[in-house]
Amino acid sequence: IYAYFTFLNILYTYGMETTYFRFVNKEGDSRKVFSTTTASLTISSLLFSLFIYMGRQGLTSAMGYADHPEYAIWIMTILALDTLAVSSFACLRYRQRPVKFAFIKIMNIFVNVAFNLFFLVLSPYMLGNDRFQALYPLIHAVYSPDVGIGYVFISNIIASAVTLLMLYKELSDFNFDIDIHLLKRMMQYTAPLVIVGFAGMINDNLDRTILKILLPGSPEQNDILLGIYGANAKLSVFMVLVIQAFKYAAEPFFFLQSGKGDAKKTYSDVMKYFVIFGLMIFLFVDLYLDVFKYLVGRSGSRYHEGLGLVPILLMANLFLGIYYNLSIWYKLKDKTKIGAWISLAGAAVTIGLNFLFVPSFGYFASAWTKLICYMSMVLLSYMIGRRYYPVDYPLKKLAVYFLAALGIHFIFRFLHVHGLGSCFIGSIAVGTLFFLGYGIFFLYMENISLRRIFDLS
Repeated sequence: IYAYFTFLNILYTYGMETTYFRFVNKEGDSRKVFSTTTASLTISSLLFSLFIYMGRQGLTSAMGYADHPEYAIWIMTILALDTLAVSSFACLRYRQRPVKFAFIKIMNIFVNVAFNLFFLVLSPYMLGNDRFQALYPLIHAVYSPDVGIGYVFISNIIASAVTLLMLYKELSDFNFDIDIHLLKRMMQYTAPLVIVGFAGMINDNLDRTILKILLPGSPEQNDILLGIYGANAKLSVFMVLVIQAFKYAAEPFFFLQSGKGDAKKTYSDVMKYFVIFGLMIFLFVDLYLDVFKYLVGRSGSRYHEGLGLVPILLMANLFLGIYYNLSIWYKLKDKTKIGAWISLAGAAVTIGLNFLFVPSFGYFASAWTKLICYMSMVLLSYMIGRRYYPVDYPLKKLAVYFLAALGIHFIFRFLHVHGLGSCFIGSIAVGTLFFLGYGIFFLYMENISLRRIFDLS
């Protein structure tokens, strides 16, 4: 069911977070931009929710839950509440309030998990235990076994409502005074970002959907292979988390820097250190894969058949992060239509290569497709961006860092295949030497001393 959330969330928010950052820097009147953004999201959320309510039976039937039209109502409530929080979270990011932003996000997760545990674990347990008979009337007042999995949605609704309450201070700046001229320009800017969102959804999620269809085995065999792919893909979560954190911090920062004379130098430096840090994450997971593999299965588990996917998916996500870095040019130059075309090109690569190669090469074809897709988008964005907003990225130095990291990867894998893999301690020791060696290499290249890092001078 939650797969539908990604699709609907793109519709509900339609890129207004990025649009807010662009126009709050462009216009200078933060309150007017905030109110116009919030009003637009409020009205559109009501309209989208009305459409979902009217078509709730068809939607839940498509999801395979025809007997539960209430699921559609709960879904639209979650989406509406979360959308109302979008501009407030954007405001926190713009005002550089990371502590409050992170606290509210963490509280959202905590409340969600707590109510899920209450409804799905604690309440059934207490009702099945005579020791808690005195609490039965209270439990029955808030809990019904018939709701079942629906409590996942209800818990999410409660968490989203609590989040809105915690954003009260930001929302207090809102008034329904919409600047129509501003809204029109914001819509022209944000409309292509909806396409960017949908294309990104295809690039991120199509692999797991399409594998089940295109893999040549029986449905049961394909489910097993899909499980292997999904389990190993989880090990790339380290890179995904880095990219998400970077995206949250970098987007408002990039827009804030845009009016400064050294903005391009800043963008270049951010790219360089992002790549260095990303390659360190790549090597950390790759060199210690003999440890991380136990997160997906015990020794000898069939899940370990897909460990070769991990470096490919790590590198793919690194290139996605590089693309996020590069994509600032079309956001600053109001060329979001070009950004949409680049994203569509990436989606075409994803769809085309998966259909061509998955039947013959299995799930490894999906992993390589993801990497090729993001590399293609990086290349397109860089080449087109040179025309509209040229930034002198240190390409030669970045190439050296990439070659060094890939060299370490291939040497280590060669040693691993030829005996090192049979000795766990030896593998960890050699991996540690390689990792430290790369760190020293980076410090040397950047002319950074350990004394300077630890401020010992």
